Amino acid sequence: MNPLHRLLQRQLRKYLPQYNPDAAGMEAFIAAVSESYQHFESNQALTERAMRLSSDELSETNRKLRAESERMKAIIESLKEAIRQVSHDQKVVSDGDLYRITDIFSEEIEKRKKLEADLRMAQRAAEDALEIRKQFLANVSHEIRTPINAIVGMSALLNESDLSAAQREHAEAIVASAGGLMEIIDQLLDMSKLESGKMELELVHFSIPALVSSIQRSLWLRAEEKGIELVTTIGDTVRTWAFGDVTRIRQVLLNLLSNALKFTHDGQVRLQVEAAGTTPDAQELVFTVSDTGVGIARDHLHNIFEKFTQADNSVSRKYGGTGLGLSISKQLTELMGGTLTVDSQLGEGTTFTIHLHLGAGDEAMGARPVNIDYDFKGASVLVVEDNEINRYLALTLMRRANCRVDSAANGRVAVEKLKVKKYDLILMDLQMPELDGIGATILIKEELGLNVPIIALTASSNEKERDYCLQLGMIGYVSKPYAPAKLFETISQVFTNTAVTPALREVPQYNLEKLHQLYQGNMQHIAKTVQVFIRQAETDIRQMQECLDSRQYAELKQLAHRIKPSIELFNIAALADVAGAIEDAADRRDMAELVVLLDRMFDGITAVTRSLKNEINTMAWRV
Repeated sequence: MNPLHRLLQRQLRKYLPQYNPDAAGMEAFIAAVSESYQHFESNQALTERAMRLSSDELSETNRKLRAESERMKAIIESLKEAIRQVSHDQKVVSDGDLYRITDIFSEEIEKRKKLEADLRMAQRAAEDALEIRKQFLANVSHEIRTPINAIVGMSALLNESDLSAAQREHAEAIVASAGGLMEIIDQLLDMSKLESGKMELELVHFSIPALVSSIQRSLWLRAEEKGIELVTTIGDTVRTWAFGDVTRIRQVLLNLLSNALKFTHDGQVRLQVEAAGTTPDAQELVFTVSDTGVGIARDHLHNIFEKFTQADNSVSRKYGGTGLGLSISKQLTELMGGTLTVDSQLGEGTTFTIHLHLGAGDEAMGARPVNIDYDFKGASVLVVEDNEINRYLALTLMRRANCRVDSAANGRVAVEKLKVKKYDLILMDLQMPELDGIGATILIKEELGLNVPIIALTASSNEKERDYCLQLGMIGYVSKPYAPAKLFETISQVFTNTAVTPALREVPQYNLEKLHQLYQGNMQHIAKTVQVFIRQAETDIRQMQECLDSRQYAELKQLAHRIKPSIELFNIAALADVAGAIEDAADRRDMAELVVLLDRMFDGITAVTRSLKNEINTMAWRV
């Protein structure tokens, strides 16, 4: 039991001297009274403390209370301002309605959460749509590239045959149309790569004059047909060699110049290259493409580089096009670290300006064109291709390279052929019925245990597919439509690492130096002369053979004499003495020598004209 309050003890001693604290029934009562005394005394002390507060303490307390009140008002105003900013319906609350403020914030938070969820769903939908579009583009590309490969390949073979002028013109129109389709496909695929961030640059050493010359050769015929002057100039301070992605630079310049030619009806289109600055390791180049065409209205310039956009709807109806070229050109330029800008006046013309920072090139590292044909010395090749025309094309090319060839229409047939026959190489299409190229390769490698080299031939442009093919053990990958030179180069690299050693048949060398001097570098005249030479030379050697077969020695001598100036003009050193030797042998009517000499002449002229045609196709002298 707690000790009793002192006052209570005193009263008990005074009034109840006989009181016994241990007496039954009194303990609780006495304890309660004692506690009351203690509470009273405590309250009295508190009261006295409150009374002793000084006026200064009261003033300080009041000041703190007022400050707290002002702070609370400021907080409430901030909350109300926050509500006005986040709420679309301008909700209003009173200063003291803190519960309402809390409710409003809860409502807005829920709205924001829902908005974020909707945005995430929209992002996923957009990503799914992008993936579907990429897959769609890949599928469409494959389906279109397969027939285009046949068109381009068979047209190339057709151009090597004896054609009339009209037939050759028709064949060239076919190639041009196929090239137009490929340009559209490539633009769509380039845009897909740029959007996905998978476009990679290929940096090489290249010649600026060679780049400009190849671009001029690509477009001169189109300019001539429209009666437009195509002018190219290179500043004196521009270094000859540079280091960069010449393929993408050419793509951008060709696109800008093609647009300039499209929208120009008279006057000129100009490509000018100047050096804005140079250092030992780099040079700042400015490419300017200007024209005297229809121009672009000022209010359309701001969106000229947007995808699927042209100056106005009438442009698409009148001139055609996808509206992707300028957007791709700008993105490619920026990918290379440069800038592309435009300035134009409606009815007066347009100027595009490209600034590019390029590394210093090295002539020793630059690419050199090599005029060669491949002879694979009777290598045994299996062509696996379901498309009949593409199969025929591949077989024809392989036979031209002195290969022994078999074919299979799908992977299942190919596997059966490999069970009974050994091949040095397989050219494998990837998408085929019954068993595709991937499945066939797995069976060949794993089930049959064969280590035969396999090159994939595919119309797909999917990089993942290419990587997967290499992982499976394929040692080459050629995309359709392919140029014969690209296919032969890939096969040559494969055979270099095998028992088959390819031989290179050297094409008689020629050069166009005399033509450049004669026409002072005018590419229109040079190209026309090349075309005339090809047609005339093919006609001459065919007629020579006919004269030999019919023993018309005088006519044969006359034809040999007529072809001599062309051989000298094109500097075909290997044939320099052959025409004269044919004249002498024709005088002597030496049939045995004439057979040998005409074989040399036929092989030499055929090789040179084929090389010239390939150069025309590669450099796109026609468009």
